[in-house]
Amino acid sequence: MDGILVKTHARQLPGGRATDHADYPAELTAHTLRDPERMIRQALSHGPHLGRFMEALLSGTIPWAKLRQGQKLLRLGTKYGWIRVDQACRRALAFEIVNVGRVEAILLQELDQLPLPLDPGTETPVVPIRLRFQRPAGSFIHTPTQELCHDGSETLS
Repeated sequence: MDGILVKTHARQLPGGRATDHADYPAELTAHTLRDPERMIRQALSHGPHLGRFMEALLSGTIPWAKLRQGQKLLRLGTKYGWIRVDQACRRALAFEIVNVGRVEAILLQELDQLPLPLDPGTETPVVPIRLRFQRPAGSFIHTPTQELCHDGSETLS
């Protein structure tokens, strides 16, 4: 650049940073701002279930801890298509799962294309399964019996 001054930053304390978001290309500026509300609005623009999932993901006292997962969720939309990701989020929310890895598993297994078992108008009843190791109620009742000891005295067991 022939010695031309391009940019200066104010001196920072050790470990400090001085980031000017205007230095990033326009398509990357949104990612550098790390704004949870912007991510929720972006998700809502691609589908209502995707927006609800993003709201649930970024809710809580520290939403910044889940920003990378939110970015991964938005990348899933570019990889699999926004309609499929919206349906996968719908399925995850129906089962109260707020995990981006599980949404990706739903997409990989193509479960987003199946109807939900609790959807109105579907004929799929939800049948509870019998527990495998369930004991009958009578097995918990202990009735003491009298036994004879080897010396002839009676004991209760």
